[in-house]
Amino acid sequence: MLRRYTKIDYAAGEIVTSDEPIKVDGESVPVRRNHFGCFLVKMSVGGKTHDYYIDTAAAYSYVHDLDPAHESAGTIQDNGFSGRTWSAPVRRTPCDFNGHPFEILCADALDNGQAPGGKAVPPEGVIGYEFFKNFVVVIDRESLTMTAEKTREII
Repeated sequence: MLRRYTKIDYAAGEIVTSDEPIKVDGESVPVRRNHFGCFLVKMSVGGKTHDYYIDTAAAYSYVHDLDPAHESAGTIQDNGFSGRTWSAPVRRTPCDFNGHPFEILCADALDNGQAPGGKAVPPEGVIGYEFFKNFVVVIDRESLTMTAEKTREII
């Protein structure tokens, strides 16, 4: 059972839940939930600032209307909850979370092969585990805040 606090530390291979506060050296920001209960966090992806869905289980990120001007990073093979595998062109996409720049490999939602027309991607887009490769995160489910400590820049 998940408790009030969840710490996600990708570099340490650690997920910790607790009813007692978990400390990380970072800034706290508000989060909100979409109608599915998924956590949304405000950040800039490819120059567009929105509340994005952060998903620890998503191998890649997908946003709607990804700017094709971002540097191509080739094609990935992805498979989501549908059980199907598909190819998607990805781009090195600049991001900024709370004043901390980083990059992710990102595809346009239309290239997500789980449902035609990008319908498997929520309107907020999905920012995958690369976010968690750049930050150690503690989510407080009761106060709907997230504290994130920048780790290092990796893709």
